[in-house]
Order: sequence, then C-alpha cells, then structure tokens
Amino acid sequence: MPLEEFMSVLGIDERDERIARFCLATATIAIGQYCRRRLLRGKASERIASHGDLSVPLREYPVEKVIAAHAVRGASMRQIAPALYSIEPEPGQGLDCPASLVLAPAIRQMGRMDAIRVEYCAGYRAGAAPADLAAACMEIAAWKMSRHRRGGMVMTERAGGVPGDWRLEATMPQSARNLLEPYRRRTI
Repeated sequence: MPLEEFMSVLGIDERDERIARFCLATATIAIGQYCRRRLLRGKASERIASHGDLSVPLREYPVEKVIAAHAVRGASMRQIAPALYSIEPEPGQGLDCPASLVLAPAIRQMGRMDAIRVEYCAGYRAGAAPADLAAACMEIAAWKMSRHRRGGMVMTERAGGVPGDWRLEATMPQSARNLLEPYRRRTI
C-alpha cells in the first residue's frame, strides 16, 4: 500500500510520516510472519535436496519466473538448460498456490544429483497484491498507528468486573487474521 494513500485515508499529516511509514513496514513484516511466507515480490534462492523426483516444490509463491536452475553434485554445479524445466502452475495466472519446478525426463542424462539450486522471482509486485491482502495491511497498519497514539496499552475490564486492569493488546486484530487466513502457508 502506498504511504500517501495510507496517510490520506487515516488523515495523518506529514509530521507523523515517519511513524506511518514504520507502521506500514511493520504491518508488512507481521503479515509475512503470520502467513509464514514472503508476500512481496523478491528474488529467492533455494537449494533443494534431490531424491530423483522430477517435480521439485518451491518454497515461495506465486512464482513469476525462474532465473536459473543448477544441478548440484558434491562441490560442483552445472546449469540446467531452460528447455529441461518448466514451472507448474504456469507463472502469470495469478494463482496463489505453491509452485513446482518440473524437470524433463532427459535431466537424468546429467547423472546423479545431490540437490537442485534454483533462483527465481516470487511474490506480489508492490501495488498489485490482492485486495484482501491490501485491506489486511491497511487494517494492521491503522491498528498499529492507533496503538502508537495510545501508548501501546489499552484499559480493559476483566471478566470478573475489575476495572482499571492494564494489558498489552494482541499482535494483530482478529479481522486482519481472517483476511490473511487463505494466504497462510500450511504445514503438515
């Protein structure tokens, strides 16, 4: 989300620009930690152990393009020709799902591989994230801005009816968690 848009929606003036920038940056970090993945577009590099499978899952997604792939054997690396691999699902379809590097059967002619090293671009471009991700970012950043203005604490009343109990708030509003749920990396 652009800083100017965030400031105009919340009515923040230029005196609080540094704090607004900080709230947006920390909201982005919080989203990445909650979803257990990097959502903003960037370069990723992975070394994936090879077990002879022709389909190699990539950690970050959505994948935009593969920069290079290398077969690793011991201390040596050999580049894999782009004609010997593809990405599934195909990049550019806008699908938010894990991708795999699919190797052609001819790759076995290169001999045994210990690992495959892949460099690729993955994530959403700035300003091109899905609307629910942008809304979650706005909500978390606004929540952080509000929390900053209150000093980070909120007065509550316990279930037992004791007024004046001070506590720190949760790390993220529940409504933002609901928006982010489809983007969380699942672990088995």
